[in-house]
Amino acid sequence: MARRPPLPMSPLPRVRFGGRFAETAPVALHRHAGSELVLVTEGSCRISVAGVEALDGVVGTMFILPADVEHDQINDVFCRTSYVVFDAVPLAFSDRARCVALASDDPALGWYEDVCRLSLAPGLASEAVLAGLLLAVLERLKAIEDHAASARVLPRAIVEAARWLEANLVEAVRVDHIARAVGLSPSHLTALFRAHLGCPPLKYQQRLRLALARKLLRNSYLSVAEVAAACGYVDANYFIRVFRSNLGTTPSKWRAR
Repeated sequence: MARRPPLPMSPLPRVRFGGRFAETAPVALHRHAGSELVLVTEGSCRISVAGVEALDGVVGTMFILPADVEHDQINDVFCRTSYVVFDAVPLAFSDRARCVALASDDPALGWYEDVCRLSLAPGLASEAVLAGLLLAVLERLKAIEDHAASARVLPRAIVEAARWLEANLVEAVRVDHIARAVGLSPSHLTALFRAHLGCPPLKYQQRLRLALARKLLRNSYLSVAEVAAACGYVDANYFIRVFRSNLGTTPSKWRAR
């Protein structure tokens, strides 16, 4: 059997240094040779970047600040942040000044704090480990921004219906259930899904289920039947047929690749 070529990997950024900040006093204008990420972990602040409108941040806000551009930080009373200065890879990640909001349970928060912690302890982690962790953070930030951009161009009803399906992923639903949840007729909702997502609502739910299945199949401790149940399929044999029909192979063979 011919070996599959390796998947292309994003170029790795290089971590210059990281640290933590906890103050009430403002941070004077300064600049770094590398791009900077600043995460607000307590309080709130405003960062003014030369040539850009001031950016406001609260807990969970990730500031993205460009290299070699002056910026300051005005704290609203007490503010705690963590920061990482790094060399971004051109075309792989834009360091245009902006903010990204991270939910309290977002995995990127843990990865980012690991980068900060390890960069403060020389010798504890190699440059490759730090670069890999930071790459995961940057890819997650890009994914959040891409998702937000997609949501802005989709009709509101499609976004609400997609979120409803994600929240009810393992439930046996009908199109009229989804339509009722977003205040549309089943025919209108189906037409919107076909026009904007290329498939009817229940096919979209199936895609979400199969995406979850592929993720769960990476866990070798879960049987195919357990994966099927976790994805809303009571009948494991039916799950296998759906999986093979859409992906061209069985769950077991996909797992073994």
